[in-house]
Amino acid sequence: MNFLIKVAQTASLALGLAVFAWGTFQVTDARAEMVHESEIAYLDQRIEQAEIDRLIAGMEARVEAETKLLARALYGEYREGTAADRDLAWEMKFSAIYNRLQYEGDWSGDFTETMKWGCEREICQINALAFVGDEALLTDIGQEALAKASELIHALHYGPFEPLHAGHSWATAAAVVGNAYFAGKCQVAEGPGHLYFADCQTGT
Repeated sequence: MNFLIKVAQTASLALGLAVFAWGTFQVTDARAEMVHESEIAYLDQRIEQAEIDRLIAGMEARVEAETKLLARALYGEYREGTAADRDLAWEMKFSAIYNRLQYEGDWSGDFTETMKWGCEREICQINALAFVGDEALLTDIGQEALAKASELIHALHYGPFEPLHAGHSWATAAAVVGNAYFAGKCQVAEGPGHLYFADCQTGT
């Protein structure tokens, strides 16, 4: 009888230990799952942040490149007169470039492609880009153009920017004479050094 009692007690103890072990395993497994999920969430967050950092770095590089490109154009197109003259002339130039980006026709909606339109055929529409390099930006007026370009490019991407006129093309008064392109356009503004033109409205 005592033997049977001992067997029963042993079996009961073994069962208890098994239940305890199973419970411990379940708790440990649940904790491991929680740790695993936490690690996944952490990695997801790191990956998401890395992607954000990559996009920011890409945007910063793009803005820097566009700023230099615009500064070269501004410097080459007009660098005479007073600082106030240059500021106005450059904003009027950028207004025309901005209008080209909205134009449903010849130009691309991409800033760099629009700026370099025709350059692959060595007939840049923005003539200054054919002969003004980055070294020009090291001069006093070049630095002035770079600062203005930075202001304008940030306005382009982050807004707001309101163009000063509706024109998309410009030329000196002398260059307009006898030019077939401008013969088909209407003057919409005049600024330091240049006249600005847009497509003529129907009936104009």
